[in-house]
Amino acid sequence: MSKYRSAELIQKKRKDFWVRISLFLVAFVLTALCFSELSKFHFVNIKKINIEGNKIIETSVISDIASKHLDGNFLWFLFSKRNAFLYKKNEIIKDSLNTHPRIKNINLNLKNFSVLNIKIEEREPFAFWCEKEEGDSLVENCFVVDKDGFIFDKSRGEELFKYYSESDNKKIGLSVFDSEKFRDINSFINFIKGLNVFPYKFVSYNNGSYEIYFENGRKIIFGKDQTSAELINNFQSVLNMEGFDLTQIDYVDLRFGNKVFYK
Repeated sequence: MSKYRSAELIQKKRKDFWVRISLFLVAFVLTALCFSELSKFHFVNIKKINIEGNKIIETSVISDIASKHLDGNFLWFLFSKRNAFLYKKNEIIKDSLNTHPRIKNINLNLKNFSVLNIKIEEREPFAFWCEKEEGDSLVENCFVVDKDGFIFDKSRGEELFKYYSESDNKKIGLSVFDSEKFRDINSFINFIKGLNVFPYKFVSYNNGSYEIYFENGRKIIFGKDQTSAELINNFQSVLNMEGFDLTQIDYVDLRFGNKVFYK
């Protein structure tokens, strides 16, 4: 008798267990369906995309990227990708930055749950990076870089200062130099421009030598490990020398510390 009651109790517990599981699954499915319908409600769905701040990049290009991530549904068509609480904000940002290196910053925000505002900040053209083949041959295959030396576009015919270095497969989306080094080189170039002379190109050689050229063929030579502060200090000492005229020399060589050579 006791064994019969024990078996009956086990069977009852098993039945109760499966009933609870079934109820849980039904409740889960109903809840999911409710949230699914809520996610598709008109007032919480993104219906319009506004783009601002872009100058070169076409509005339609950014709009297409955003739309790609807003079309369709999540999880077996249960949840709308246009839902203001579920849309893939980070994916839109990542895709836009990867596709268009000209974009420096991109911000997304919602207005009234239905309008997606996308604000773009484009990189400003600062200079050209151009290929330098082995030897002294310069190639007019130039890319636009920003003030940090980041390559973000092909040349569009702008008139910009040119940086040349040995061709090492640098591509759009990469940097000419380390950004700190690039800014330091430019600090020295700006100092030179302040002397009422007009440099137009910088050339980097694989032997570690850098050269800044002027339209008349004159040049300034220095080394890759020298800082702008060091270069300016040493160059200034020569500029202060009586009779020194920068416009009348062929070159100034700053590679040897405070020993400056010129001709």
